[in-house]
Amino acid sequence: MTSVSNVTNDLVPDFPSVRDIGSLGTPFKNIYVDNQVVTDDIIFTNPLTGVANNISSLVAVGTTQTDAAPIITTIARVISVNSVRGVKLPALSAVPVGFAIEVMNTSATATLNVYSNAAGETINLVAGTTAFVVPAGTTISFIKFNVSTWLSTGATQTADRYFGGNLIFGTLKGTASNTGTLAALGTTQTDAASIITSLSILTGTTAANGVKLPAIASVPIGFRIVVINSGDSISRVYSNAAGDLINGVAGTTAQIIPGSAEVVYTKFDATNWYSSIATLTVDRVFQGNISLSALKGISRAVGTLAAAGTTQADAAAVVTTVTQVTGAATTNGVRLPALASIADGVMLKVINASTTLPMNVYSNAVGELISGQGGTTAIVLAAKLVLTLTRYNATNWYAEKSVLPY
Repeated sequence: MTSVSNVTNDLVPDFPSVRDIGSLGTPFKNIYVDNQVVTDDIIFTNPLTGVANNISSLVAVGTTQTDAAPIITTIARVISVNSVRGVKLPALSAVPVGFAIEVMNTSATATLNVYSNAAGETINLVAGTTAFVVPAGTTISFIKFNVSTWLSTGATQTADRYFGGNLIFGTLKGTASNTGTLAALGTTQTDAASIITSLSILTGTTAANGVKLPAIASVPIGFRIVVINSGDSISRVYSNAAGDLINGVAGTTAQIIPGSAEVVYTKFDATNWYSSIATLTVDRVFQGNISLSALKGISRAVGTLAAAGTTQADAAAVVTTVTQVTGAATTNGVRLPALASIADGVMLKVINASTTLPMNVYSNAVGELISGQGGTTAIVLAAKLVLTLTRYNATNWYAEKSVLPY
């Protein structure tokens, strides 16, 4: 490793450090390192107009964008905060894209209002006349994204606010950022149990009852609600109002979550929640932002079923995701659940427990196909075989046969 020393230049010799070059705003010719020219005719300029690259204390004043205290340093330590007073960021034109301003709320109890410099300059796409609220004891960085937008970043979670990443921060009205247990209730959006914590563990779930998310207006964009179904039964999650959507679906329509699943609901905008899940269960794999749908009339469980009937109409109904069929007698069989009752990608297994005789497997309706075969025509499952069926779409199952390992 080569040591660098004796850094000088023709116009300002012996400046204290290379870092100082960026703030001198002085044209340099022939910068030398160990008496060798390393730059020639380079002009270093200060990109900040009216903003000093240092830290200062600033007294919060005013109650609007107009009379708030102007921030004039890159790190502003704000004092005399009382939840009404505020500060305002420098003009976006005064700093380069990517430049960050740090605002420190030194109060232990009061919030601080931060405004942009002009109405046309936004903070997280919100007009600058609307204050961005910084909680007590919190530091937020405001980064210039483009000529009209600041984006805020932070990593602080308080009892009533959530911060993390480039989010719009604001007060959570009626929702605490903590964990709670919630008993599922009701059968509609109106009487479902209200979620009041950012992580809710559901108890007492049945196929009929459910919970509802907080009003979407009460939380900031990017805020997440985690719902964990601790039971084996499916449960229902509604939005708070008809106009609040989950994955684009009106909130009066419940989203069904399976038992033992964890679903994350993220506020996307003023009207939309999007759900995501990363849980592997017996009956489905969830990944990414997708719409979840129900297992209606079918349980995520292993069950035993006696083969019956001789047609699609009178065959025994499959009601579990893994079904061991007994009493196979060549002509009798079982009927799959309706394709409309489960989500794409759901897998079912039908096992012929007989050691000698085949059985029939039908779809649920004439228009529902098994590997392209009409539902009134049975798939013949020989003795000691397993039929794995995957829901491909609204009209098709795809089937694969394998041999029992005994």
